Amino acid sequence: MREITWSASDFHPQVEVATIEVPLSYADPQGEQITLAISRVRCADPAKRRGILVTLNGGPAGNWGGGTKLPLRFAYTPLAQHYDIIGMDPRGTGQSTPLWREDPRPTAPFNTRPGDEDFAAITADVKALYEACARIGGPLREQITSANLARDIDAVRALLGEEKLTYVGYGDPTYNGAVYATMFPARVDRMVLDSSRNPDVGWRGQFHSQVPAVYENVDAWAEWVSERDIRFGLGATKKAVLAATEEAAFRTYTPAFDVGIGTGTRHRPLWAVTADLVAQLRNPSGEAQAGDAQAAVQKLASLDAWAPGEPQERVQSVTEAATCEDEWPTDLDGYYADMRVAREKYPYGYGVLRFQPQVGTFWTDRKMEKPPEIKREGFEPGIVVHGIGNTMLRHAGGEAMAKRLGFSLISVTDEGHNEIFAVRGNKEVDDYVYQYLIDGVLPPERVICSGPSRPDIAPDSAGGTTGSGAGTLVSQIEEWDSANRLW
Repeated sequence: MREITWSASDFHPQVEVATIEVPLSYADPQGEQITLAISRVRCADPAKRRGILVTLNGGPAGNWGGGTKLPLRFAYTPLAQHYDIIGMDPRGTGQSTPLWREDPRPTAPFNTRPGDEDFAAITADVKALYEACARIGGPLREQITSANLARDIDAVRALLGEEKLTYVGYGDPTYNGAVYATMFPARVDRMVLDSSRNPDVGWRGQFHSQVPAVYENVDAWAEWVSERDIRFGLGATKKAVLAATEEAAFRTYTPAFDVGIGTGTRHRPLWAVTADLVAQLRNPSGEAQAGDAQAAVQKLASLDAWAPGEPQERVQSVTEAATCEDEWPTDLDGYYADMRVAREKYPYGYGVLRFQPQVGTFWTDRKMEKPPEIKREGFEPGIVVHGIGNTMLRHAGGEAMAKRLGFSLISVTDEGHNEIFAVRGNKEVDDYVYQYLIDGVLPPERVICSGPSRPDIAPDSAGGTTGSGAGTLVSQIEEWDSANRLW
């Protein structure tokens, strides 16, 4: 067996880094090889060591170059006393062999409510993106699959000389962890899937599921605001608050407003500032307040904003490949029909964008390996953690993953973030997961933990309150953002 040569990282004294080679195609193990960048934080107490813990986070197919830094998330937690913490840049990303594409300049302006006349330009931009991927993607492009990422993880395990591994995945790599367990059940020790993809739907269904998730939050926010009409003055019913919100949407740059409302209603601590923003757009008391409201729209949108990047010669393009391992319809009229519905009913967040054509619509000759059907046979149950307010990965997806695998489900009320365990300071969640990962004690089948607090504003039924938050709307958003950044 080849030995791994570790060296000190250039970003933290506790982290060692190395590179290994794995097959480009596991169907041809002696053929072309690619490089994987991996990292390690050694177990702090060898006497308590119980193995390796592999961790991944990020979007489709893993984090954009931050995978080797992820072990630092656990370096100062109780897990460091029991595991070597292993990170990696999945194939195509970071310091691993990269998958490149050109970066074409979009022609369609960003718009959450595009007219029918814009559909052709949107489609042309997506097709240009497909062509930009095809021109320089090379053979690696068809090898960015969930099955290959699982094989890469197992190659790391084998090279480390470990019989089993423990896995903690966040976001989309929860699905990759489930695929790993399905393919290599005898190699799984313990598993935590935090903010899980839904195993019952492909990528198109995953994108679609984000729309109802946004509107579950918008409705909950509007109900909360309606119960505090004395404070916000947006109406005493949910219907009235939603009508006021639509009125405000057209008193500013509407696309930014739509994205901002998706963000502001997703995170409960921002509910009051979001309501104040709507109120100030509708009826500003002066020029300063109007300017603050306009700036606050942009600030909220920037926390979760999609925007075309400045053209570069090439950029990494794993997302465009990974989302193509599922089937995509080629009938454009079907996409356009969905986009019209989203434009009218679901403009907040990225409603229309989640229904538009994607790269997979045009990549019709791909020959990518399909992921296996996820199942639990031959390994013990683990834990799914999921925020009830998560819009990128809807809570129903976490429920589906827990049901499919027979895992315990820890649901976190009022939590909108993708990554919770060991990140958000939720002691109740952390204690459950630490007890499982260290002592092997699973929580009950269904647990509900409290998440971040909603603003402490009395409802009208309790006498109500007046006034506003401390500082400008922009400063309140910035304060929350600063306290909630991962790194």
